[in-house]
Amino acid sequence: MVLTARSGNVAGARSLLDRALRRRGTAAEVTQAEEGILYAELEHVRRLANAGELDEARASMERLLAETRDPGLKQHVERERGRLTRWVEQRSLVERFNEATEAANAGELARAIELLEPIATQTEDPELKQVATERLVATQSAA
Repeated sequence: MVLTARSGNVAGARSLLDRALRRRGTAAEVTQAEEGILYAELEHVRRLANAGELDEARASMERLLAETRDPGLKQHVERERGRLTRWVEQRSLVERFNEATEAANAGELARAIELLEPIATQTEDPELKQVATERLVATQSAA
């Protein structure tokens, strides 16, 4: 059942869980299967995010959070949602940094400064913060 979910067939795994295991399995077996399916779904969300399908990843994460009843698993899903949110925010900042670099290289210094200022103040990544601040100072000096 968990292998079915990990292969990408979460609906099939849930169907097996509902048709067979819930009727004949023990509570511990059902719980173990639910956890396995949940972890497979979280992995699917990660793959979506890594592929750039951020809206679908967010929607899947919210659905998982709404469907998860076990308090311990729900906390785990909430932590994963937080990680996904931070990752998406960081990715957005990196994309804007790249856009600012392209603008600066094209001589569009005002636009580059406009893009760099929020990056230098918003990112929690110390390396990106340092690079963005250095680029901002250099761009402001050149403007």
